[in-house]
Amino acid sequence: MPMMPLAALPALLLGGALTGGIGAAAPASVTIPGSPLGAGVPLAVTRDADGLFYVMASVDDRPVRFAVDTGASVVVLSGADAARVGIAGAGFSPGIATATGTAAMPVGRAHSLRIGGRSFGPMPVTIAPLGNVSLIGESVLSRYREIRIRGNRMELR
Repeated sequence: MPMMPLAALPALLLGGALTGGIGAAAPASVTIPGSPLGAGVPLAVTRDADGLFYVMASVDDRPVRFAVDTGASVVVLSGADAARVGIAGAGFSPGIATATGTAAMPVGRAHSLRIGGRSFGPMPVTIAPLGNVSLIGESVLSRYREIRIRGNRMELR
C-alpha cells in the first residue's frame, strides 16, 4: 500500500479522519460489551456548529479539545496539541489507514488522559504533525459501555 505524504494530513483530518470516521455516518447507538469504565453517569456532548461532537479532556494534566471519531482506531493529537502538552514522537507507526490512504505518523505516549472524570492511560497517542484537530478514537471509546447519538446530543456511558 502506498504511504500518504504528511502534507495531505490537514485535509484528511478535516474532511475524512482516520479510518473514515468523521466524514462517515455514525450509528444511532453503539453498545460495547461491559466495561467497568462504562458505568456511572453518562457524559453528554452537544453537536458543534460544524456537525462534529467535541469533548474537553486533559492529557498529562493539560486541556485538549478532541473531536469524537467513532471511526478512528486510536487517539490522535494534532501537532500543536502534542507540542503544548509536551508529547514528542518516540518512533513512527508502521502505517495508519486513513480515508485517503496509509500514512506513517509519529507515536508518543500520554501518561494520563481524562475525559469527564474518567481516567484512561498511560497510552500511546499518534501525532498528526500537520493536523489541526485532535481525535478520540476507539482505543478510548471502546472502554465505554455505550455511545448513543440522538439528534444533536451524544452520550458516552
